[in-house]
Amino acid sequence: MKKFLFFVCILAFALSQSGVYTQELDNDSAVIVYSHHGEENTPPELRPEVEKTAYIVDAAFWNRGIQVQVPYINDKTENFSSEELKRLCVENGVRWAITVWTVYSGGRLSWRFGMFDAVENRTRASETFFTPLMAVGGGVSIDDTVEISAARLLQKYDKSFPAMEFNQDFAVSVPQRFFCVQDGVEIRYGGENGVSAGVVKNGELTTDSVFLFVKNATVFGTATKEGYWSRSFTLPNGVTDEPFTIKPLLAKNRQSFVLTTELRDLATYSAVVEYRFFLYPDRWFLKLDYGMWNASDALSSFKDKAHGELRFGTGLSLLPKNRWPLRIIAGTGASLVFSDTQYDILADPLWLGLEYHFSRWALVGEFRSPKVFWYERDTFGEDRTDFGMCVSFGAMIKW
Repeated sequence: MKKFLFFVCILAFALSQSGVYTQELDNDSAVIVYSHHGEENTPPELRPEVEKTAYIVDAAFWNRGIQVQVPYINDKTENFSSEELKRLCVENGVRWAITVWTVYSGGRLSWRFGMFDAVENRTRASETFFTPLMAVGGGVSIDDTVEISAARLLQKYDKSFPAMEFNQDFAVSVPQRFFCVQDGVEIRYGGENGVSAGVVKNGELTTDSVFLFVKNATVFGTATKEGYWSRSFTLPNGVTDEPFTIKPLLAKNRQSFVLTTELRDLATYSAVVEYRFFLYPDRWFLKLDYGMWNASDALSSFKDKAHGELRFGTGLSLLPKNRWPLRIIAGTGASLVFSDTQYDILADPLWLGLEYHFSRWALVGEFRSPKVFWYERDTFGEDRTDFGMCVSFGAMIKW
C-alpha cells in the first residue's frame, strides 16, 4: 500500500511539473527550423534570395505579433518530426516552431512553411509557394510573397488575423478548378517535380493551396498518375475562375492485341490477329501474329487460294516521346506462309506503321513490301520473288 501511494505521489508530481513546464512555454515566441535542399545546384543569382528567407519569415511573424527566437536551426535532412520540433520548442521555452523548407530542383525554387504547436503537439497550419511561376520579379518580390505566405499561415491558424492585401493589378491568388475523366490524376504546377495542386477525385479538382501568380501570365502545369505517361498543359491566361479540362493521360503499356485486315497485291485479303510484348513501354516491342488470307483468280500462279501466315518481328516508335498519341513505327521481321503441304518464307526488311493512341486502345495502320525469301517450293509461283505492297488497318487493345 505504501509503495502504491508513493508511486501515485511521484506520478502526480511529474504530471504537475509537466503541466507547469508546458505552461512556461512563451505563447508569443517561436523558433525557426530552416532547411534548404539542392544548394549545390542553386544558381548563384538565387542564393542570396534563398539565404534571406529565414530572416524574411522572422520579420513577417514579428510584424504579426509572434517573436522568433534566433539563431535559426539549419536542418539539411528536413527532420521536421513532431518529437524533434517539440524538443526544440521546449529547449527554447517557446510554444511555436516555424518550419521553413526550400528546395531548388529542375529550375524551380519552392518554399514550404509549417506552424507547429508544442502545446497541442501538432502542426496547426501549412502554406506553400514556388517560383519562377510565382509572381516573383513580375512586380512582387520574394519578400512580398514570403510576407503574404506568412500572413496566410497565421490566418489558417487563427481566422481573427486579418488577411494580407496585395496589389490586384499585377497578381492573382485564386483556387483553380480542373476537370479530368480519370480519377487519381495529380495536378502539379511546373514539371513532374513541381508543387502539387491536388489530386482529381470524382472527375474534378479545386486546388486546396492558393498560390500567388502574375496576373494574365501563362502558367504551365503537369498531370501525372502512376502507370500513365504524364501530360503537360498550359493555362494561357494564368490562374482564373474559369475551369480547365485535362485531357486523358495515356497508359504505359507492356502488352497488346492487334486485330487488322490486310489487303495484298491486287486481290488478296486477310484477317490478322497480333500479340505485342513491349520491352520498353510504348516504344520497343516484339510481335507475333497469325493471319488467314485468300487469293483471287487474278493471281493464277497460286497453287491454292487459301493460305495461312505466321509472322514474327520487332518494331520501334520513331517519335521522341512515347506519350504522344500519334506514333510512327518502323520494324523488321519475317513470316512463314503455308497451304496444305506447300510453304514459303517471306522477309520484311522494313515495315512502317502509323498509330493514333487513346488511353487503352489505338487505331493502327501498317505498310510493308515482303520479299519471297525461299520460293523454290513454288507456293506463289516460280516467277514470284516480290509480293507487292501490303496495307493493313485495324485496332489495338492495350494493357
